Amino acid sequence: MAAFYTTGRSVCHHEPSRHMRISEVEELLRRPAPAFVGASDCALAWALPKLLETVFPRVLVIERKTEDVSASLMKLGGRPYSLRLDALHSVRSHPLVHWVPYEALTELSEHKRIWEHLLPGESFDEERYQIMSELNV
Repeated sequence: MAAFYTTGRSVCHHEPSRHMRISEVEELLRRPAPAFVGASDCALAWALPKLLETVFPRVLVIERKTEDVSASLMKLGGRPYSLRLDALHSVRSHPLVHWVPYEALTELSEHKRIWEHLLPGESFDEERYQIMSELNV
């Protein structure tokens, strides 16, 4: 997902909390250029309420089984942890948060909705989407 949402006018950092303090992540998200700066990082769930109040990021929450998330992190060299689901659920109805079940990520129409939410006003490149989908990134 981070690769797909990184374009000429946007950058999506992958798991920055693995090597940054929360204050550094906040600074990262506040950068004025490129036009859109984001992070794909499930470990930031605990900080999401604060980030929404201070940085105002557009947020995508992909709802997935906790054990699947932990297994995915382990493949990246991380360690299992317990997600702060209470923090996620506390922001579920926030206007900057778009919530998507993991299974919906196979649908082009859902990716178009996600794109519009995260990158409003930017054109969705369907050809690029097809290529990235085949690469499974």
